[in-house]
Amino acid sequence: NADSADISINKGKFDQLYVNNDSGDISTSNINSKKHIKLINDSGDINLQKMQPDVNTNIKNDSGDISTTHIEFTNGKIENDSGDIELSKCVPDQPLYVSNDSGDIKVK
Repeated sequence: NADSADISINKGKFDQLYVNNDSGDISTSNINSKKHIKLINDSGDINLQKMQPDVNTNIKNDSGDISTTHIEFTNGKIENDSGDIELSKCVPDQPLYVSNDSGDIKVK
């Protein structure tokens, strides 16, 4: 949990991963989790790259962009209140819920 900082997590295997950031960016690369991945950000961007979570993945951002590249979602939920969502080379095995109140949703 961080109040005002950029958080970067690279190369890791977790039983479960929970990140809550009030102000700043969250970026992840090459991470996996056995049970749950939850990323919450109040103000800042969320950038996810090269993930293969075998679990529920929940991403929530209040203000900022969410971008994903090379993500294999087993089950996922992506919610953004204000900002763009971009999904690039993402493969959901189960339904992927994507919601955005104000901003674009792009799937590549």
